[in-house]
Amino acid sequence: MPKNSQVLTHKQWFGGVVLIGLSLSVLLVLPLIPLHGDKQLKLPANMASRADFLLVFFGYPHCNSICPKTLKDLSQAYTQNPRYQQGSLEVWLVNLYADEDLANTQSYVEGFHSAFKAAVFDAQSLEQLKADFGIIAYQTAENSDQLSHSEQIYLLEKQSHIWLMKTIYRHSTEFKQRFSLEAQAGL
Repeated sequence: MPKNSQVLTHKQWFGGVVLIGLSLSVLLVLPLIPLHGDKQLKLPANMASRADFLLVFFGYPHCNSICPKTLKDLSQAYTQNPRYQQGSLEVWLVNLYADEDLANTQSYVEGFHSAFKAAVFDAQSLEQLKADFGIIAYQTAENSDQLSHSEQIYLLEKQSHIWLMKTIYRHSTEFKQRFSLEAQAGL
């Protein structure tokens, strides 16, 4: 094989390694950047609100991993900023199990903060809401009551009778850090 073709092969190999390295760095950093958009949503009537902003999280009461941590982080951020407690922002947990007991779900979410609200839907309405938000949840194992789901938190802003999805926080820690900074700055 001629010498030039070996150099070209080494250049191609090195270029491939660099490309893979850049791709991996983007994948590692991307979850830390909140997603923004102005997707319009029409929320079901049982999520009617007078607040200007909603934080929506999809989970369920008997979750033993993601939900308790996320709701704890939401509670801490909510408590640190008194402005949120004056009615301009509501925090909602949407139960990922259809036709569950609303009182049980509400009791669960109030265990993290008394102002938090819960919503429960029939199967068809829940599937539509999951599709609107891009939620994927599935059973972790056969005969398990645990669901694998994300810990994404959705910030919605009311404009007239339409809700706009303003930001998607991929992790509750990211949300908590951002809202703690806003509370310290008095925003």
